[in-house]
Amino acid sequence: MSSDILGTLRNHGLDLSYIAAHWTAGYDVVHNANEFLPNFATVGFVVSYVVVVLCFPILLGLALYAVWSLAKLGPARKTFSTILIVGFGVPLYPILAFLTLAIFWIILGVVMLGVAVALPMFCAACLIIKLYGDLSVFVDHQREMNEEGLVVEDITFFQLFSGIVMGCFSSCTFGVLAMALTLLKSPLVLGSCVVHGVRHSRPAFIESGYWWPLVFLVWCFAFVGGCIVVILGIFVSILVKLVAAGLWPAYVSTGWLRIMGG
Repeated sequence: MSSDILGTLRNHGLDLSYIAAHWTAGYDVVHNANEFLPNFATVGFVVSYVVVVLCFPILLGLALYAVWSLAKLGPARKTFSTILIVGFGVPLYPILAFLTLAIFWIILGVVMLGVAVALPMFCAACLIIKLYGDLSVFVDHQREMNEEGLVVEDITFFQLFSGIVMGCFSSCTFGVLAMALTLLKSPLVLGSCVVHGVRHSRPAFIESGYWWPLVFLVWCFAFVGGCIVVILGIFVSILVKLVAAGLWPAYVSTGWLRIMGG
């Protein structure tokens, strides 16, 4: 599907091969993850329906217990109410639960689809408006400083070129070394995060009492999500270190060259 979209862009004269290639790679990753993970609406419907059906005997027992506990009703009316509850509740409960949960999860799936489409647009619009407002204030402040006759400090193009060369050299040496060290210590980071999370989540199991199965289920989801976040954070750390290894020495060396040239 992604290749078809890329071909459509080229047919319309939009040669966006660089951007489209990265977009295609990201789309393929998300698409493969979608195929691997089950649909949340389907899983939610199946799990909730099974839970509701399993709870039916308990709810039926509670309803009959409440009916036979009424002080203003005699045995005949209690018996008639019991017959109505059992006669209509047993066959209608699974059907009504099925329809109600199906409608709920279909609506929730449509709402989440709308959120997935509208939320990025809304966040992008808010970010652009915020950045434009801050930029306007910054530009006005800079204009005021220019009107006050501020002395401009700058470097020569030779110094700029020397700083770029220093940054590239640092990125190819210390940047690669930092990436390798980050990869080597990543298992220790992941293991320490797991141990830290288990140690701090243990009191939740002790205080949960009879709710420990539900707490354990939530903990399993949180554990998997936390491991994914840590792994993604390791990759982000690798990229940040590689970029910082090039930019920071270039900035520092350029500053030193400017001071020495002055």
